[in-house]
Amino acid sequence: WESQGVTHFRFARLNLVDLAGSERQKSSGAEGERLKEATNINKSLSTLGLVIMNLVSISNGKSHHVPYRDSKLTFLLQVGVQHF
Repeated sequence: WESQGVTHFRFARLNLVDLAGSERQKSSGAEGERLKEATNINKSLSTLGLVIMNLVSISNGKSHHVPYRDSKLTFLLQVGVQHF
């Protein structure tokens, strides 16, 4: 849009992510590669929760480190959640 001779632009981004479900590793009976995959999924989901909690704390004026690089999921979503 334009106002007072200045052109303004508005951009939006929508990230849709299908998150895997977390599993209780002991009760799932997973072994080997499936256990390793379940462990990685649980770690990624936990890290995502921590990232969101720290971003909320930052928005409330507290200083926190946001661990985007602690999992591939949060590293890839960093651009989308930085302005949460």
